[in-house]
Amino acid sequence: MLANAGEPKPPFRLHVDALLADESPVRGTLPPALLGGNLAKERRDAHSPGVQTAPGVRSWCDSACRPRLLGQVFGLSGDRKDCDVADTWRGEAADRLWNRIAPSPRKLLLMCLFAALLYGAANVGLCTIAGFETVGRRLSRLDWPYIAASLGGVAVALAGYRLAYEGISKVGGGPELTAAERWAAVIAGFGGFLSRGGASVDKFAMRAAGASERDAEVRVAGLDALEHAPLALGCCASAIYLLVTGRTDPPALDFVWPWAVAPPVGAAVAAFAATRYRDRFREAKGWRRWLGVALDAVWMLRQLVSEATGRGLPMVGMALFWAGEIYSLWAGMATFGYHMSVPSVILRDAVGYALSRRSAPFGGAGFIDLFLPLVLWDSGAPLAAAVAGCFVYRFFSLWLPLPATIAELPKLRTIGGGPSLGEPEPRVADNASC
Repeated sequence: MLANAGEPKPPFRLHVDALLADESPVRGTLPPALLGGNLAKERRDAHSPGVQTAPGVRSWCDSACRPRLLGQVFGLSGDRKDCDVADTWRGEAADRLWNRIAPSPRKLLLMCLFAALLYGAANVGLCTIAGFETVGRRLSRLDWPYIAASLGGVAVALAGYRLAYEGISKVGGGPELTAAERWAAVIAGFGGFLSRGGASVDKFAMRAAGASERDAEVRVAGLDALEHAPLALGCCASAIYLLVTGRTDPPALDFVWPWAVAPPVGAAVAAFAATRYRDRFREAKGWRRWLGVALDAVWMLRQLVSEATGRGLPMVGMALFWAGEIYSLWAGMATFGYHMSVPSVILRDAVGYALSRRSAPFGGAGFIDLFLPLVLWDSGAPLAAAVAGCFVYRFFSLWLPLPATIAELPKLRTIGGGPSLGEPEPRVADNASC
């Protein structure tokens, strides 16, 4: 029994309960996200004055928007200006975002072929520079145990990414995803191939599970910030180690010093700005709105450490992600007889991933395959070893997860009660528009 259940409910709440009841004739016309995800939990919390959210936990999220939205849709109470119209997760909005992730099978096949062409062209071009004969001699040194080690590194990275994603989705009472739904979102986001140069997969999963527009944006930005934080920390520690031990040629001294200084200074500035200015930009428009999202994302990292549900495990998960990625790259190089120092690999991996798989189009096919070997070569690695090692690493991290990603698309599409692939999206009646 809920607290204060004997007290009369406000008329608006009575209307909402009637509309959401299983026998309600209009239930089938509601957008899926309003019925799925976290709505039942929010209704229980709204009816229980004794249920309180910890101060500041979801201050980035307009969690009260959805009940007001129901009032607008059905002509009840509620002020339009209190709710962003973008929070109406209608069929058209869901379809637009979904089409960015998974277009028609024919277009998806063309995307795969185009990415494979970029992947192959980058490697052929680098082999031409290094010399096919030189690359052939390097390939003859193939050491199979390191191939298995490189694959194992990618598996560890996937496990770490899943742990980090779970923390981001749960912090502050976020949208609830089943284990199968979370796995579908994780495997689709891990390879980065379907993200199309952005975080479309993550945003779709969170919006479909019931998160508001801003809540989803902040969580996606928080995942991006969490992705880069451990790497920046590792680069800083590696740079300091290289400076202290005098091992700075290669990499060059003017390359190492910025990595030793910039990460802690940048972290301090970001933490100060998030603490002091995030409230000021939360309701802003234009570029200030995105600045507010970024500051709230930085604040979310603090919540990941302080909140009882996480206790820093997402940070550990993302550190595990990068440890697996860097080890996979190191093992890929070692497969062909070149053993690079760990601090150098960390620094060069960070530079080579100027755009990560999740942020670059087609998982960085072509761009990362061209840029990363050149960065490793600049740090002293033979170009032939860098090309061959990156080829192995990128095959395991980009192409190997792709079949699993495509296989999980139907489950990803049905998050929050959405239609399965090939099933028409239910539409809201014309007189029910917000």
